[in-house]
Amino acid sequence: GASLSLGSFGNHPLVWLRSYTRAATPSFCRTRVCKRSYSNNSARNKILGEELLSAYRQVSGCNDKALLNLAFQSAESPKPHSAEIFANTELNLSDIDVIGFDYDYTLVSYTSMLQDFLYNQARMHMVTQMYYPEGLLHYSKFDKKFAIRGLVFDKEKGLLFKLDANNRIAKESVFFGRQRLTEGEIIKEFGSRHLSHNYVANNLKKIPDQFTLAEACLLSDSCQYFIENNIPFHPGAVTEDVNMAIRYVHKSQTMHKEVMSNLNKYYHPTPYLADMLQQFRRTKKTFLMSNSSFEYINTGLSHLIGPKWMDLFDVVVASSQKPYFFTGKSLFRKLDVQGKHNNLTYQSKWNNVTEFEPGSAYIKGNIQHFLKFTKWEGGNVLYIGDHLSADLVEPARSNGWYTGAVIRELENEIKKQGTKEYQVLTIRLQLIEELMRRLQWAKWDDEYQPKGRSRMNDILCELEADRYQLQKKMNAILNPNFGSVFSADNGGATSFASNVQEDVDIYTSRLENFNEYQDDYRFIPRRKGLPHEPRQRIGLVTDLLKSALQEKAIESSDIGLRKEEDVLLSEISFK
Repeated sequence: GASLSLGSFGNHPLVWLRSYTRAATPSFCRTRVCKRSYSNNSARNKILGEELLSAYRQVSGCNDKALLNLAFQSAESPKPHSAEIFANTELNLSDIDVIGFDYDYTLVSYTSMLQDFLYNQARMHMVTQMYYPEGLLHYSKFDKKFAIRGLVFDKEKGLLFKLDANNRIAKESVFFGRQRLTEGEIIKEFGSRHLSHNYVANNLKKIPDQFTLAEACLLSDSCQYFIENNIPFHPGAVTEDVNMAIRYVHKSQTMHKEVMSNLNKYYHPTPYLADMLQQFRRTKKTFLMSNSSFEYINTGLSHLIGPKWMDLFDVVVASSQKPYFFTGKSLFRKLDVQGKHNNLTYQSKWNNVTEFEPGSAYIKGNIQHFLKFTKWEGGNVLYIGDHLSADLVEPARSNGWYTGAVIRELENEIKKQGTKEYQVLTIRLQLIEELMRRLQWAKWDDEYQPKGRSRMNDILCELEADRYQLQKKMNAILNPNFGSVFSADNGGATSFASNVQEDVDIYTSRLENFNEYQDDYRFIPRRKGLPHEPRQRIGLVTDLLKSALQEKAIESSDIGLRKEEDVLLSEISFK
């Protein structure tokens, strides 16, 4: 790339575009820079569009290393860490007396081989019990890189795609079978990229959690098989059949039996899980509430923690039937955890449950009896799960519980976004977007005539095309088909990410991350602000703290004093 003196750019790669002061403006674009005036003669006070464009070209000509150096000079935004717990609302753990946990993908995590098993068993059920063509058995296999969480499947059109927070379709993430649709084809199907709330509610099936990734893949592969073999089909019928087949694998205990017979194959090791639960037990009550059977939970936690895992919980509720648990009136049943009924499941007792006994396990039940028996206040309870609608929405809305989400995809996305390749693309994207904003306020030769305006529009179209290519490259790093789980193409949140922001107080990539936090830690969300509000000055705050720590180290001459970078890492922000 072109050589460039980095010192002239201040502390941020966008400072030359954002600033209107001479001190912070690079030498090659200081000409005609002054405060804007809104009088009719303001054109003479504007920065020239051609000069601004020339400045951009010089900056964008920097090689990747130079751009990264510019970015690292600024701490304007703390770099997230994959082990961080992120806060949407304020939450003081010292105010939390009770912490509850879901089981699947919360207390425990599964390898991708479980998705492969679900896919194969559901497909076999479709062929043997629903008379789907035998060719489907050998047509494809589960592709863990195809779908992502948060997608939706259109039951009428057979399309799998991603929505943003405003129900707009992401133009690069619409698939019919395994065929990607162009933007023109999307408009032809829907009329526009925006979908009404009624259409979303009545026609779209959500892919809300890790368990449904196999379902999304099987839906698309089944449609693709019919397309390639010229077999007439209705997507709604395929949706019903795939969903029924997936449910069969769960309800018939086929999946549970397979996992219990091959624990090391399907469970990720969790060496710090017991330590985390013991840490919570020192100051808080704990409970486990899951839709999985007790036999399944007992087998898994006995393997991962040990046979006395129940000592880590004050209450254990299996087969809880969430989200119905939070709105229904099903009675609790106590289990005989000492013996098994027909060597298959633990026997349920028929007597009335009026309290929870230590060392016992229960099934079914409802939230009203749960709160009555435990005498736990809703505002002092934190419940952590992975499925937003099944685990977290109702307890927060109806009972005032705080909620936490375990989102495994966070770890992968944060690591990929931290690579040099992704950071360079991000900087280049920000440069283009800032330039596009500024160019429309710049002065152009003959700008009040069609020629000048046309020149600016041509440049904006060229920049838009470059912006589009950068977005494609960034999406390809995260997922080549659907991009980010959390970010939409327009820079906003996806529908899934929006639900996380609205329905969850804190979220993290894995439960064991709590080991890094004190049991009285105060989670304080970073201020995001609206577009019209003053920008955050996180970089300034961090720089001031660094300076203060450096001065303290010099004054104290304390050799044992930690480096300011270490203090910032552990006590101020993750890097």
